[in-house]
Amino acid sequence: MRRNVSDVMTTDVVCVSRETPYKELVRLLVGRRVSALPVVDDRHHVVGVVSEADLLLKQSFPHKPRRLPCWWAGAGASSAPRPAAWSPPTS
Repeated sequence: MRRNVSDVMTTDVVCVSRETPYKELVRLLVGRRVSALPVVDDRHHVVGVVSEADLLLKQSFPHKPRRLPCWWAGAGASSAPRPAAWSPPTS
């Protein structure tokens, strides 16, 4: 059986802004039982995604730049190629 993104995606989407407090992000992730939230601007255009992994990375490296350390990108990664549209977070 072939599966599509629509088979597993969340349709009751909650968005956050760049100014959303860290604790509110955690509350939403836990309360909604999701692992990531889209970040939108004032016009409700998606400008990024914040995930549990992003929050854990920030906890582990609070004073480091926002770019992923080289070992993080490979941690637990499969050998499967990433989709062409994927790019590492920059903000």
